[in-house]
Amino acid sequence: MSNTTSSLTQMVTGFLTGNPTPIPQNGEQTGQFYQRSGGCNQCGKCCTNIYLVYNKTTVQTLEQFERLKQFEPEYQYFTPLNETEHGVRFRCRHLQANNACAIYQERPDFCKQYPSEAGIMLGAELAEGCGYAFEAIKKFKAVMAETNETGLSKEYTIDQRPLDDPAE
Repeated sequence: MSNTTSSLTQMVTGFLTGNPTPIPQNGEQTGQFYQRSGGCNQCGKCCTNIYLVYNKTTVQTLEQFERLKQFEPEYQYFTPLNETEHGVRFRCRHLQANNACAIYQERPDFCKQYPSEAGIMLGAELAEGCGYAFEAIKKFKAVMAETNETGLSKEYTIDQRPLDDPAE
């Protein structure tokens, strides 16, 4: 495993466990499942259409958000916009008119981690025109071909014996 892969795996694990390590903001990063490329173009879209994650799921209600703010000070940085089918949508309070972050050096870990493989795996999508891109390291067809070549698919076939046959 390369150092880049190892460090990104540590970062993703940290994100999921609540003990994040900063992800480099620009350049190519290789995770366990995705290759990230590009960099921030300071469009501000990611700061105006945010779904916050708590306990591996998005914040679902304004009541939940209010409770979280009592225990997690970083949640104070976000203003709720509306509730959607995916959870509560937020905007960052510190995004300036020129799309720069007013607290860039002190920004929360949530922002330092963006965009992350973990977020993509939770269903996040990059904003249209975002300078970052994610590409799956292995395509689904390649994974299925490997599975068929190794015979793994045979292990997972359904036992089709009649119910009255004794198990061997």
